[in-house]
Amino acid sequence: MSRSRRPSVAMRWGEVGPGAGPPRCAGEDPIAHAIAYAAEIRPIIARAHAGGPPPLVLVNDPDRATATAPALEAIDRLRREVPGQRADLAWPVLVATGTHVWADPGVRARHESESLRGRLRPAVWHDARGPSVAIGGFRFDPLVGEADSLIAIGSCEPHYFAGITGPHKTIAIGALGRDDIEANHRYALSSEADGLRLAGNPVHDGIAAILGALRAEGRRMIGIAEVMRGGEVVACAAGDVEGVVLQVKPAVESIYLARVPQPVDIVLARVRGPLGRTFYQADKAIKNVEASVRRGGAIIVSADLDGGVGPDRFVRLLAETRDLADALARVEKSYVLGDHKAVRLRRLMDPRARDVSVMIASPNLDPRTLDRTGIDVVRSEEEAMARAEAIFAGRGADPQGLVVEDAGNVTVRPAVEDRIGEGPS
Repeated sequence: MSRSRRPSVAMRWGEVGPGAGPPRCAGEDPIAHAIAYAAEIRPIIARAHAGGPPPLVLVNDPDRATATAPALEAIDRLRREVPGQRADLAWPVLVATGTHVWADPGVRARHESESLRGRLRPAVWHDARGPSVAIGGFRFDPLVGEADSLIAIGSCEPHYFAGITGPHKTIAIGALGRDDIEANHRYALSSEADGLRLAGNPVHDGIAAILGALRAEGRRMIGIAEVMRGGEVVACAAGDVEGVVLQVKPAVESIYLARVPQPVDIVLARVRGPLGRTFYQADKAIKNVEASVRRGGAIIVSADLDGGVGPDRFVRLLAETRDLADALARVEKSYVLGDHKAVRLRRLMDPRARDVSVMIASPNLDPRTLDRTGIDVVRSEEEAMARAEAIFAGRGADPQGLVVEDAGNVTVRPAVEDRIGEGPS
């Protein structure tokens, strides 16, 4: 989609986007450095070379921009340094899809070619509805059951209800059975489940419990946590799968947490890359910026959405419910994975709660797919801005807008949040 740098309307506009991130030494490769000095990885390699079972490597699917290939190359270099290196020893790899479905063989082949580069065995793609094994009260992909050591590669960005993504989530959600994922994601209905929040976040606590169950059953888990900015890895930590996330959290916040003085009237949230392919994924932008729009304001999501809506359960729930109370009553009776998206959107749009208008600017999304949801779909940013400007034209106010670049990852918080009339949690 063609985007101008600033919207073409006569308003006062601010702009935020990814920060510069932590300083790094010139010429230093953060991934290679982190893996080379990760003491926890060497014993696992040595054990595999001595005839023990190889570790299972878990990688992200195409929905997340992760520098997987450089991490595998750094592991390969480390393997060659460990005495007893067996060049013919291939490690198994699991593409940790969670509940995402990647049926197109072309997409799979391209992802494997770009991310794995033939360095491991042919990849197995996790199927959350497929065969599973019980470990510590949870159901996992059978490959997890066969391995006693796991090495997970994950990129770390804010996640609007899990706190932060990363290798901990690659294992605990990416390789989990659907029913257990659904049970964990139900906690996303809680007001304590928030972006960049780990302590006291029930979704993150659930992930920690899943990892604890694996650990109690003897699994050793190594995480490679990457922090990316503009396609480049700017920080990386390797070691204990939960510890590395805490190590890189300051770097994540320095890049992806933006502060504004106060809520504004209109937010234009631009979503690029994998998160801009479907509305299911681009909805993250709404959650990331909603605290920065005042009650009665408007959010515009600008994304290509060439994959359409994506999993549409939450859209159907929006269309079938009148307001927040109706949505809450539905999910309290029977929660289905994805329902939290609809509840949060209803809380945002309900006139008795936040009363925020939501628009989608996309050249590819059929407007009919969001009929009766209360969300308008237009073809361009310019058309969306004209409509948003019209909302405020009759109010006699001097509206203020905010452009958020990379809104699928950037979380925007005002110094004073507008929490008036949020409604029940």
